[in-house]
Amino acid sequence: MAAFQFRQSKYLWGLIGLVIILLSACGSRPATAPHPAQFVYSNDTSGQQIIYTMFADGSGVTPLTSGVSNDSSPIWSPDGNKIAFTSDRDGHSEIYVMESDGSGQTRVTNSPLGKWWLCWSPNSQLIAFMDKPSGLVDIYVVQADGSKQIQLASQIESALHLTWSPDSQWIAFTQNTDNGGDLYIVRRDGTQLKNLTNDPTIIRTIGFSPDSRYILFTSAPLSARVDDQIVTIKIDGSALTGLTRSPGRNMANFWFPDGKTISFVSNRDGSLQLYQMNADGTDQIRLTNTSANIEPVGFSTDRSKIAYVSDADGYRELYVMVSDGSDQKKVTSLRQMISQVWWSPDGQYFLISSNLDKSYDPGNWKTWLVSLDGSVQMDITLQTGIGGVSWRP
Repeated sequence: MAAFQFRQSKYLWGLIGLVIILLSACGSRPATAPHPAQFVYSNDTSGQQIIYTMFADGSGVTPLTSGVSNDSSPIWSPDGNKIAFTSDRDGHSEIYVMESDGSGQTRVTNSPLGKWWLCWSPNSQLIAFMDKPSGLVDIYVVQADGSKQIQLASQIESALHLTWSPDSQWIAFTQNTDNGGDLYIVRRDGTQLKNLTNDPTIIRTIGFSPDSRYILFTSAPLSARVDDQIVTIKIDGSALTGLTRSPGRNMANFWFPDGKTISFVSNRDGSLQLYQMNADGTDQIRLTNTSANIEPVGFSTDRSKIAYVSDADGYRELYVMVSDGSDQKKVTSLRQMISQVWWSPDGQYFLISSNLDKSYDPGNWKTWLVSLDGSVQMDITLQTGIGGVSWRP
C-alpha cells in the first residue's frame, strides 16, 4: 500500500473504517424533507457543551440547551422531527430526546453509566445504544419516549458497529478482541440473538442490504491482518459468500439503493481507490484513477454522486464525481488537511472539519460550510470547534 504523505497515514485504515462506520450505521437515510438544509451540533464555547442548530448558509444559529450541563452527541431522528442527545444534567450521562426546536426535553434512560453509539431506528421509534458497566458492553434499545427499555445483549467484549436493518427489525454488531471477532444479530425485542460467523476474524465494517436480508462486512484473518476481504451473509447465517479475493486491502462501503451494486475501496492497484461491483462480486470496476490515495466520504442521498478526500495536491481536499466515476471535480481549495466531512441530505452542502497544517495542532482546527460546486466556502469556525454533527434529514 502506498503511504500517505501526511501525519495520519499510519492510521489510514482506521480512519477509512470510521468514515464507513459513520456512513452505514443506523440504517438508511430517508428521502429529503421539504425544509432548508439545517444541522445540529454541540460546542463548548461556554465551558459546557451546548447543543445548537444552524442553517447551511451559516444563519439561524440557535441554542437548544441551556449550558448548565454538558449536552452532546446530538443525532436527528430519520424523520427529522426529534433530536436524541446525551447529558449529565442529572449527575451522570443519560440519553434525552427533544423536539427539533429544543422543546420537550425528556430523559429516556435511567442508569448511572456511560451511553455511547446512539443510533436511531430507521422508523424513528427506537434508539439503540451501548452501555459499559464493567469494561464489558451491554446493548439496549429504548422507545423514543422512554416508555420501554430492552436489553439486547450483555457482557460483550469490545462491541462495535451497532447497525439497524432498514426495516427496523434487526440490529447487528460486532465483537472484536485480540483473539478475533464475530458478527452478531438480534431482533429489536431482544430475541433471536445469534453469532452469524463463529469464525474468529477481524471485522472492520458492516451494513445491511436495502431489503434487510443480507449483511455486508469486511473481514481479515488473524494470521494476515492486512488481507481485508469483503463478504456477504444472510441474516439467518446461511449463504456466506466472499466477494473479493485480491491481496491487500478491500473494504466495503455500502450497498446501492437497488441492492444490486456495492461500493468499496481497495489498494489492489497500488494506491487506495474507489471501486464498485455487483452484489454477487462480479464486474469489479475501478471508479477513481489517481496516483494519490483516496478516502470515501459517501454518496449523495439520491446516490447520483460520490464524494471523496484525496491529498493529490499535497493537502487533503474534497472531490465529487458522478456515481459511475465520470465528471470528477475538485470542490475545495482550502489548502488544509480535511479530517471529517458531513454531506447534507439535499446534496447541496458539505460541513467540513479541517486542520491548518499537517501538524494537526489542536489549536488549528477550522470548520467550513462548502457548497456542492465549491462556489461557497464559508469559515464558520467557533471558539473550540464543532462536535457531534448531524444534518436534519
